[in-house]
Order: sequence, then C-alpha cells, then structure tokens
Amino acid sequence: MDSEGDCVAAAADGAAAILVDFHSLRLNIHIEYLNDTRCQGKIEAAHYRTMRPQMPQLELTQESIATLVHTFYDDVRADPVLAPVFNAAIGEHWATHLERMVGFWTTTMLKTQPFQGNVFGKHMALDGVTPEHFRRWLTMFEATAARLFAPEVADEFILVARRIAASLQYGFFGKVVVTSGAEDANAA
Repeated sequence: MDSEGDCVAAAADGAAAILVDFHSLRLNIHIEYLNDTRCQGKIEAAHYRTMRPQMPQLELTQESIATLVHTFYDDVRADPVLAPVFNAAIGEHWATHLERMVGFWTTTMLKTQPFQGNVFGKHMALDGVTPEHFRRWLTMFEATAARLFAPEVADEFILVARRIAASLQYGFFGKVVVTSGAEDANAA
C-alpha cells in the first residue's frame, strides 16, 4: 500500500463481503484483504463507519456488557499485534480475566457491581508495550462498541476506554501518544 487512499479503497472494496458474511470477517479485514500493518486501523475504521447504521443495537445491560467483553477479547486473542502481549500476561486464565473485565465495565457503565482492582498497577507490570498496542486496542474496542450499541452508548464506552488508555500511556511513555484508534490510524 502506497497511501492512505489505497488503504481506504481496499476497505471500500470489502464492504460487500462484510454485508454478506460480517461475522467471519469482523476485525480481521487486515488479514483478508491486506497484510500491511500501515493499513490495519484505516481499513477497520472505514468498514465500521460504513457498517455502523446497519448493525443491531443492544440495550445497555450486564448481559450486553458481557457480550461486548467476550466479543472484543475474542478478537484480541486472534490479533497478531495484541494476542502475544495478552497471552503472555493472562496465560491460561482467560475465564478469570473475562469475568473481571465484565465486572469492571459493569461497574463503570451501570454502577451496579463493585469492581475492585489496581488497573494501573497491573498494566504497568507488562513488558514491551508500545503505542501500536494502544492504537490496535483502541481501534478494536471502538469498532466493537460501535458495532454492538447505539451511538450514544458506544460513545460512552469509547470515552471511558480512551481515558483508560491515556492514563496507562502516561505510565508507560510519560505522555499520551495515541488518543483514539481511528484518528491515530488515519494519521499514521
């Protein structure tokens, strides 16, 4: 790929395939269409901007939060950039991690479950985290939230995710390097 325009054009070419078989292609478009890391976020962002109005929208409940968490982390586990970091940290304890993430997001979004944990400290113990990890995490999280929820609910999830990412980036890099998945992917 020579330019952002090439990436977005490739994304547009794939829109019909996503309409036909969205589930098998979700968030893996970079593998299906282009194996170029410079295009990954641009392709995903372009597809989800196109697809967002056509997706079913979940009500905000503990069950829908669990759907978000499980869907998102299924994609993380398949992602060539994020999977190695998460698998190294979580190992065989994915069920426990997913349960904690459902608790975290339920507490954050519904204020109904008392999540307790040191989010910052746990993440600061990770080695090898780069801005690209944040870019991928935000791109994928934003796309998952936008795909599952109405815009106003998705936007609240995204706002919280961006705040968490900013806080963790201060710890890792001393400053915020990545502010959002789609915007930073398009600027890269």
